[in-house]
Amino acid sequence: MPGIEVDDAVVQVGPNLMTGHPGIFAGGDMVPAERTVTVAVGHGKKAARHIDAWLRAGAYEAAEKHGLAE
Repeated sequence: MPGIEVDDAVVQVGPNLMTGHPGIFAGGDMVPAERTVTVAVGHGKKAARHIDAWLRAGAYEAAEKHGLAE
């Protein structure tokens, strides 16, 4: 597929987990990161947010994190 770059059996993605081909996202074992279930689940959650924003023609902006409880 045009725009999808593969190096050492992993797909290169941007910070939003989108490949070089618009609308194609990747995560988990397919991207350069730790290959654990925990990381893969986190990539799925992150990708879902960015996919939703992309489908709505916008960009995902994370909400502010809560402060530490005292």
